[in-house]
Amino acid sequence: DWANPIDISDISQILKGGVVLVANPEKFCSDFSEGDFKQPSSALLAKFGLTLPPPAELGPDRRADLLPVLVMLERHPLRGCHALLMNRRTGY
Repeated sequence: DWANPIDISDISQILKGGVVLVANPEKFCSDFSEGDFKQPSSALLAKFGLTLPPPAELGPDRRADLLPVLVMLERHPLRGCHALLMNRRTGY
């Protein structure tokens, strides 16, 4: 309940220092979309240290642990974004 999807139609107003970005499981898990089994991008998985999509057999908590979390440090209109990769979700 503490995280909500946001409208990114005006991304320049949303992405700024202090914003926490939590991975969308539909982009990382092949079986997460309702009725649609599509393979996640291997480039996206590799960018965050994953070689394969987290399998359903791991259970929801462990799968969530494997998905990246980013803390935005700054966003520059020309140079792009700088963020800190937390890389694991925790309950602490």
